[in-house]
Amino acid sequence: MIILEGIINMKLVSVVIPTYKRSEMLKNTIDSVLRQTYENIEIIIVDDNDPNSKEREMTQRLMESYKGYKNIKYILHPKNLNGAAARNTGFNNASGYYIALLDDDDEFLPKKIESQVKRLEELDDSWGMCYTQFIRKKNGKIIDKGIENKEGYIGADILKGELYISAGSNLMIRKDIIDEIEGFNENFLRRQDLEFLIRASQITKIAHVPEICLVINKDDRSNALSEYKLIKNTNEFLNIFSGYINDLPKLEKKKVAIGQYLLLARYYAFNKEFKLMYETCKKNDITLKIFIRYIFYLIKRKLLKQCYGFKI
Repeated sequence: MIILEGIINMKLVSVVIPTYKRSEMLKNTIDSVLRQTYENIEIIIVDDNDPNSKEREMTQRLMESYKGYKNIKYILHPKNLNGAAARNTGFNNASGYYIALLDDDDEFLPKKIESQVKRLEELDDSWGMCYTQFIRKKNGKIIDKGIENKEGYIGADILKGELYISAGSNLMIRKDIIDEIEGFNENFLRRQDLEFLIRASQITKIAHVPEICLVINKDDRSNALSEYKLIKNTNEFLNIFSGYINDLPKLEKKKVAIGQYLLLARYYAFNKEFKLMYETCKKNDITLKIFIRYIFYLIKRKLLKQCYGFKI
C-alpha cells in the first residue's frame, strides 16, 4: 500500500463515471482509473443509455469484462435521465470520503488521485475541493493545455468566465460537501459542472495541483451550441445565482453579466450574425474594446495552445 505523508489508512475515493453513447471510449476511461497509483478506490459506472438501445447493449457487453473487479459498481438507469441525474445516482451509491468526477471519454493520468488526495490532506477542512492541470486532445492530437492555478473561493471568477478547469473530469470534492449542496441541479442540461462548482465554491475553498494529471478528449458530439441553449443557460445562471451576484461589488456584478453574455456575442460573431452580436454587446455593456480583447484572447489561446479564462 502506498503511504502518503505517513497516512497508512488511505481514505476511500469514489470515481463517478456517467456514460451515454460512448461505449467505445469507456474502456480507456475505466482502465485509466484502474492504473492509479492510489489504491483505495471504488469506480461507479452509471449507464444512462435507454434500456432497449444499441448503446445500452454495447455498454453492458463491455462491463461484462469487468465482472471480476470488486471495486467496480455498474448501475443501470431505467431510462435516459441526463448527465446531472447520472452523477447524482453515482453520488448516492458512493462510499468514498472523496468523490472524483470523470466523463466517459476522458482519462486520468496515473498519479491524479494520489496527487489530489495528498494536496487536500495537507490543508485544513476549509479546503474541500481540488483540481489539476490537464491537456486536451482532439483525434489523438494535443490541442491545448490547462494552465489555471487559482486557489481559494472561486465562484465569482467562474461566473465571470475568468476560470476554466474542466470540472466535469478534473474535480475531486469531499462527499459531505456534495451532500450539503444536494448534488447536481438536474434541471441544468448544459454547463452542469460549472453550476455545481459555483454552489460548492460558496461553502468551501478549492486547491490546485500544479501537475498535468488529466487528459480531456474533446468530443463534439455532446457540445453542439445553439442560440436557444446559450440564452436559456445564461438566464438560468444569472437567475439561480442572483442573490450571490447582488452581494458582489458593483464592478464585479457588471463583470459577471459581461462574462455571461460574451459567450452569446461570440456565438453570433462566429456565425456571422453581426447585427445580433452588436445588439447583444450594446444591451449588456460589452464595449468594443472588451470584445476586441476577447477575440484576441481566443486567438492567443489558440496560437499558444493554452486553456484559461478571459480576464475582463
